[in-house]
Amino acid sequence: MDFNELKRQYKKRIKDIQREKIELDSKASKLANELEKIVAIYHKFNTLLKEHKWGEAIDFLKINGFKNLNDFNEKNELLAKNGRDIIRCSEQLEAEEKKEFIICPECNGLRYKITYEYVMLNTRRERISHPQKCILCDSQGRILTKELLNCDSMNS
Repeated sequence: MDFNELKRQYKKRIKDIQREKIELDSKASKLANELEKIVAIYHKFNTLLKEHKWGEAIDFLKINGFKNLNDFNEKNELLAKNGRDIIRCSEQLEAEEKKEFIICPECNGLRYKITYEYVMLNTRRERISHPQKCILCDSQGRILTKELLNCDSMNS
């Protein structure tokens, strides 16, 4: 892999992250709309319970599409779980987008690559390793992301 290929892959990943963030925002707005409805139903249901109108409270849930109180609670738990998932995914995407460097894919952060040579010694074949400096990361083990995004004139 050469530097230009790595740069192209990184820029593609950044675009993918931005696309995924837009999708998450869309899901979050849909979830927020559902939560507003659920909160309104909850407040009305709670008011009816405080007034000791048990039958009306259950009928109110049924009118709004819930079979019973357990069904309502399951819907609440599902929405809460989806909200936590959206927040977790959003935080992961933010962290990946804000990385200052990535591990070099050529040397896997070791700063050098190992090549092997096989030599015959006394009827045995021995493997001898030869460490070589990594050219892609210039033996740093990592590559700054700003180099990948801002070096169009350098390595084009």
